Amino acid sequence: MLIARSVPLFDNRIETASPAFGRAVVTSDPHTVWVISKGVVAEDIAQGRLVPLRVDMAPTLGAVGIMSRTEEVPSVATRAFSNLLSEVCAQGRT
Repeated sequence: MLIARSVPLFDNRIETASPAFGRAVVTSDPHTVWVISKGVVAEDIAQGRLVPLRVDMAPTLGAVGIMSRTEEVPSVATRAFSNLLSEVCAQGRT
């Protein structure tokens, strides 16, 4: 999101995929901003522990896909998951 808005990345940033770690950091320092999916912090927002900032997130909207190596032959499970995911996404568009 920051890159899409031409904002330089902060030298003191922490990048993590851990909701528990992110929550611990942001709740211990009132000057911290956490960029995370709203669903991850929905309960924190509902309980008043966190407050969402009103930021236009349109630049982050877009397609999400599955990537693999070109030489890789997907397993049966991978192909089944990919097909199921495609079906679910197609249903969401109707």
